[in-house]
Amino acid sequence: MTKHILIIDDEEILRTSLMQYLDDCGYNVKIAADGYIALDILDKNQDIELAVVDLRMPGMSGDKFIIQANKKFPGLKFIIQTGNMDYRPAEDLTAIGITPEVILHKPVLKLTTYVELIERLISD
Repeated sequence: MTKHILIIDDEEILRTSLMQYLDDCGYNVKIAADGYIALDILDKNQDIELAVVDLRMPGMSGDKFIIQANKKFPGLKFIIQTGNMDYRPAEDLTAIGITPEVILHKPVLKLTTYVELIERLISD
């Protein structure tokens, strides 16, 4: 069965290259440049199982997106990507199950890291 993934990142080259890689790996991938667009995509695509979320984005930050998306779609899984090497999830994120294991620090040089984490999270 095809797995459905949403990538939210304001950096076009990052979201496009990750989308192409995951598409080549057999995933059905949607992309969004910000949290507002991503929430709209989720409303229209109830089959999305996991979101890869950049933390720093204009408009709605990644952590605010995760909180809102979790309220509307409680089964949705998340991977956080950030350039901040010292980032630790805030209490409101840990309360919904965000742990350090789902945080990837940019740049992620081995794209297989995404696939390994996606498979682990979706198969749980």
